[in-house]
Amino acid sequence: MHHQSTSNNVWYLWLDDSSSSWTNMAKDEILLLHSKSSISPLLRFYSWNSSAVSIGYFQTYSEVKNLNIEFVRRPTGGGIVHHGTDITYTVVCPSSCWLYTMSRYDSYRLLHSAIITGLQEININSKLSEHANLKVVNPAQMRCFDEPAQNDIIFANGKIAGAAQKRNSDGMLHQGSIQLFDNIKYDRNQVVTSIINGFLQEFRCSMKSFQPSSEFTEQVNKLVKSKYGTEEWNEKR
Repeated sequence: MHHQSTSNNVWYLWLDDSSSSWTNMAKDEILLLHSKSSISPLLRFYSWNSSAVSIGYFQTYSEVKNLNIEFVRRPTGGGIVHHGTDITYTVVCPSSCWLYTMSRYDSYRLLHSAIITGLQEININSKLSEHANLKVVNPAQMRCFDEPAQNDIIFANGKIAGAAQKRNSDGMLHQGSIQLFDNIKYDRNQVVTSIINGFLQEFRCSMKSFQPSSEFTEQVNKLVKSKYGTEEWNEKR
């Protein structure tokens, strides 16, 4: 099933390089800040220059302090996510976009449906999780890939993709992780290409390459120093 397209039917696509955990989160926040002056959603794919863990905005530092691994606190909620071999992506849309007006539940389902459509190209026949996790979980102790929540993506009886969102007056930030590589060997570029094709099909859109400006990069570097690279932010709970 195809879904509503954007007003101008164009998305920005950013095939980003690998960065530190702190820089990756700073980039997403600056993308959200800039979204208010855009009319199009943006899809970003990126990776991590070393193994790392991200924790949800509401989680406690005590959950990761003994892991002996680089970590960063996300601007979005959700649980602990291990990064390194996963494919991480971001969708950012302005508050003027129809996608922003959807509920969190519906937008999760819609974005994950696009990923499922794309993965079918490479014979990964995944599906949406139909049942919410009924266990009572303390948000400070969540581990994102332990149990699928409703509208997560499952494959071979396990969760392979989840996401979390932040919304403010600028727009919506959707941060997702796709974890295929622990037990299945796929070419990363092939997986990314298939997912892009899934977005093209589901949203009936075209993609325009995003090129960050020097001003954007400066803002990211400042935010790493003032926020995401600091103990004050990462150990705030």
